[in-house]
Amino acid sequence: MLFKNYEIISIVVLGIFIHILLLITVFDTHFKSPLEHGMTPVKSTPYSQAKRLVLFSADGLRAEAILGENENRAPYLTSIRKNRGSWGVSHTRVPTESRPGHVAMLAGIFEDPSAIFKGWKHNPVDFDSVINQSRNAWCLGSPDIVPIFNKDRRQHISVYTYDSQMQDFGNKDTILLDRWVFEKTEWLLWNLKDSVNFNDSGNIFFLHLLGLDTAGHAFKPYSKEYVDNIKFVDDKISYIEKLFHNIFQDDLTSFILTSDHGMTNWGSHGSGLDHETLTPIIAWGAGIKIDNTKKDINQIDIAPLISSLVGLNYPTNNLGKLPVAYLNIPEKYKLHNSLTNIQQLFNIFNVKQQKIEKSTFLYKPYKYLTEHNFEKIFIELWHSNESSEVVLKKSDILFNEILKAIDYCHNYFMYYILFSVSIGLLFWILLLSTSVFNNKKSNFYDTNVDLFKILTIFYNLIVTSTCMVQSFSFLYYIYFLFPGTMLYCLLHRYYCFSGFSLNFSVIKCKYYIFILSCIIFFICGFHYRFCYSIMMVVISISIFLNPESAKIRRSLKISWVGVCSFLSIFPLLPLMSTKFHIVYFVLGYISWQFFIFYIDIFHFNRFSIHLLHPRQAKIFRMQKIFFNISFINALIISQNILENVTFLKFISWILFLISILTIPYSTDCLEIRIFCIILALSPFYIMTTMTYELIFLSFYCILLTLWLHIEQNLKPISNVDLENFRKCVIFVSLILIGFFGTGNIASLNSFDPMWVRCFLTVFSPFKMTILIVLKLILPILYATCVFRCIILNTGMNLKNSFCTILLISDVMVFYFMYSIKNEGSWLDIGISLSNFVVVECLTLGVIVLYLVAYFLTNIKTYWNIIR
Repeated sequence: MLFKNYEIISIVVLGIFIHILLLITVFDTHFKSPLEHGMTPVKSTPYSQAKRLVLFSADGLRAEAILGENENRAPYLTSIRKNRGSWGVSHTRVPTESRPGHVAMLAGIFEDPSAIFKGWKHNPVDFDSVINQSRNAWCLGSPDIVPIFNKDRRQHISVYTYDSQMQDFGNKDTILLDRWVFEKTEWLLWNLKDSVNFNDSGNIFFLHLLGLDTAGHAFKPYSKEYVDNIKFVDDKISYIEKLFHNIFQDDLTSFILTSDHGMTNWGSHGSGLDHETLTPIIAWGAGIKIDNTKKDINQIDIAPLISSLVGLNYPTNNLGKLPVAYLNIPEKYKLHNSLTNIQQLFNIFNVKQQKIEKSTFLYKPYKYLTEHNFEKIFIELWHSNESSEVVLKKSDILFNEILKAIDYCHNYFMYYILFSVSIGLLFWILLLSTSVFNNKKSNFYDTNVDLFKILTIFYNLIVTSTCMVQSFSFLYYIYFLFPGTMLYCLLHRYYCFSGFSLNFSVIKCKYYIFILSCIIFFICGFHYRFCYSIMMVVISISIFLNPESAKIRRSLKISWVGVCSFLSIFPLLPLMSTKFHIVYFVLGYISWQFFIFYIDIFHFNRFSIHLLHPRQAKIFRMQKIFFNISFINALIISQNILENVTFLKFISWILFLISILTIPYSTDCLEIRIFCIILALSPFYIMTTMTYELIFLSFYCILLTLWLHIEQNLKPISNVDLENFRKCVIFVSLILIGFFGTGNIASLNSFDPMWVRCFLTVFSPFKMTILIVLKLILPILYATCVFRCIILNTGMNLKNSFCTILLISDVMVFYFMYSIKNEGSWLDIGISLSNFVVVECLTLGVIVLYLVAYFLTNIKTYWNIIR
């Protein structure tokens, strides 16, 4: 018994380590930090056209909201766009969140993936920005965004933020936040106008306007509140421009209006849909060309534009290309500014290349660009006698070539790492296969195995020495030692291969076809949701693969097929929105009442003999009361029946926590304990529900109940391994339908604080994320608890079950790892990465949730112990 437990623990620990390694590998190869240090700053231009610049960042403003058919919402900005400035669409990159967007527009770099592991709310990495390079800067706005750009508390940067409690998504007055910024700006201008440095050249005013983002989350982008906020911002921008003109009276101020990200119709952002990635940019004032032609740019191009307008150094890690079409300067100055932009970009390439050369034996340089030929081309462009238009086109070509060279250096070790980790992953999959498909240990012994083990150890020693000599980071040791270590583990189980064979009998062929079909549907479902509808139909017939299925009650079979068919409808429905639908909400409540009635009549009374303590019988009734109160509480908050919902939020937390605390007081009977767990967590789910997901979860729980009864009635067939495999495939299928039944990758990426409106409305990313993740994993936790009950009741091999789940998921991981993109459209990049991360997290989550299920189904109180 101890040996079996050791095997399970070793597989689980090794599986967790490998999947964490795969996650790190993907981020370290495809999305590692672009930041470099040691570059010499390059001044954009000595011919600045403006002394100061005002940047209005309308958080959450999508391009469609003020352009095209909706231009009447912002009449002042529309008049500027048509008569006084330049405009276009700024294309953002995923993740479309506030911090990455502002870093892109002010620092010229996309999101640093290493920031994911260092925190969200505060600035997790050091980077240069136009705020740092400015002569003086005044930043006003949200306490979550503005302080990011003065982490080092530099003296020339002044930060003004409102109290975080003002960021309340439950407050109907979303204009409040923007009013604070505009009023503070007015106060600042009048009070500092006579100061020594207020009229210096190179000053920046950064106004972060969060009101639109708040209105979009709370009331959606097509709401009256969102439109009113646009009109308020439009009016106040007109006022601020006049204020600058009256105070400075020199017409040397540039103005830029843009946004960090857009927003979906259902009021969220985070993924790569057009409404999220297309934001407006309108520029006017000193140095801006008056041109009504639409000129699209990338969001990172805003940073060099700001630098060029006010004559600053480019941010040292800037990857943006100066949009010269926005500049109202002579052609020779446009060429000068473009060439300094190229020089700054080449400095990044040079530092990256030198770093690789110092730590690599045989460095293969980028063949199309070296320091020598760059200087030659650069000098030719600088002294060219050709027209400025021709030289600018050539400089664009050189700029793009340097970007390719930077990418080459940035990903120099990527393919070596991916190859090494992939080989290790294949060995891990083979190792899992020996446990899944071979339950008989052979006494076969081969002396060559020991020789291969020695060679593997020797290989690992060579790899370690090579990494040490080249001063590789610690992670590189793990990457390159991974395949050798996994091969050694595989050789250690070599005896399994002596009896390893696949007997393709008729019954086994049915199982193999079933398994292969399910894995195909698993993968396709990430791209096309309707595949999960087909998958549920396949799952509905899975029980008939067991020859003993004829003994199952007909009513149970019909119920199983019927509920599977009903759940297959949900992936065909429109994506889950964050607009509250009272009809769906009430129907979901009724369906849950049906499920509770079903448990109470057919299960609770059936097992009442196990409830030896009378207080335990009351737990189930208490949980029903908590559920009903939660429904009423959520309805009042969602329908805004009461103005002050602070007390109702407090009730929400009490219902959530007390319901969980009832679990240890429930019965020891495993089946009833599972129902109590489901009901104990249901108040939280109902208070985070907006639409049809409550209906989905009720029928999902019914399906889990039916599956539990079916597996208890089925007797194992002669081949236990294949029967276990069938149950594991069904388990993985139920996890995926539970995860994707009400959404897809894009909707899961999108972050909407309104999902947790019953618990929090004041913006708190960490707490909100925890609550949202808890809601998403609840169906998986329910399925895991039922799966544990099936394992205990049917005598499934726990080690083989874990190996089977890991084997299925790792086949999917291998596919998605090679489907990741780090170039192309933002939507393609975001979805490809999200697919991989979701599969990885589901695998790790199942292992962790099984431990949670073990705890929840075994935790006891004093009442249980004394019985």
